[in-house]
Amino acid sequence: MKRMKNRIKLTAVLCVLALLLSGCSGMFDKEYREEEPYVDEYFEIKDDSSVQEVKSYQGMKNALMNLINSAAEYGIIKTEKYKGDVEDDISRACFEVTREEPMGIYAVDYITHSINRIVSYYEMEIYITYKRSAEEIDSVVTILSGKDMQVLINEALENFESSLAVMQVSTEIKTEDVEAFIDAFYRSFPQLIPQKPGVSVNDYAAFDSVVKRITEVEFHYGLGVNELQRRTESLSSYAQDVLESSYRADIGYICRNVMERCVPLQTETGCTAYDALIGSGQADSEGYAMAVKLLCNLGGVECYVVEGRMNNEKHFWNVVNVDSGYCHVDVYVDDAAGRGEPTFLSDEDMLDAYSWDAECCPVCEKPAEKESVSESEENMEE
Repeated sequence: MKRMKNRIKLTAVLCVLALLLSGCSGMFDKEYREEEPYVDEYFEIKDDSSVQEVKSYQGMKNALMNLINSAAEYGIIKTEKYKGDVEDDISRACFEVTREEPMGIYAVDYITHSINRIVSYYEMEIYITYKRSAEEIDSVVTILSGKDMQVLINEALENFESSLAVMQVSTEIKTEDVEAFIDAFYRSFPQLIPQKPGVSVNDYAAFDSVVKRITEVEFHYGLGVNELQRRTESLSSYAQDVLESSYRADIGYICRNVMERCVPLQTETGCTAYDALIGSGQADSEGYAMAVKLLCNLGGVECYVVEGRMNNEKHFWNVVNVDSGYCHVDVYVDDAAGRGEPTFLSDEDMLDAYSWDAECCPVCEKPAEKESVSESEENMEE
């Protein structure tokens, strides 16, 4: 009887199990997918910042560039489910980042590596030797326009820096553009930069690449930073004394001061405001024009330096804003002719002997009857 009861109990348990299994069969038929945490398609940096895991060739290149951009001399790259030939790919990647990537071309001397296979993955030790310092690599700034480049050049000139390196992205700034930026700043702010530097420009990019490249600009002053700063301070001090010594430091007064201070030279020497006002006291047309510009800037007079030609020879002069409008003034010629006073001319007055780019300065119209600035001052004093 006991056997019969036990057999009934066993049968009941099996029936219950069968019902449970048949009722839950849909549960086991469902598909389940384990959600993996997101990992970058190319590489992942582990807690140890010197270790990077990669899954593809592009990831391998990205990992190398990550080391280069941070100026790291050593790093470890590990493979994870890597697609490709690790040993061939690491050699090719090291070669390509130093030949095709702008930062690699600019900063890296050479890269060496060693490979260790550890069961199911590879571990590569990377050793990088640089031809640039970590500070130089870190100072490379990415630009997206010519305006960005102009701003950086202005800052470099104002601080008398010896070089500037930028990463150009989809821009085509060439040597002539850099020279134009430097010239524009120098002509506009002679009180900040006493001497225009020479310049050399070098590009670092893959052959014929215009999409992305590093452009290095080197400034050559021929003078040390201390001397450049001394000259800037001397010009500022001199200008302050000149402007404070007159109750009305207008353009007539400024031009007369330059003529009294300086002696005109026929050769292309003495081309800076410093030469004209403080140094030798001798200057060519450029030196005269830059001296007028400097005093006008600090005296609050609107003024432009014009580079053009006089009698088919390179020549400089100014366009200034006076009460009657904009006028040309060539203090160099006035001083050489012994006039003692500046002559203010319209565009029409200048056409016989002068030529210039009309877009570089305002139009100077000829008034019906123009009174000279010096005569105007005398009338006011009377």
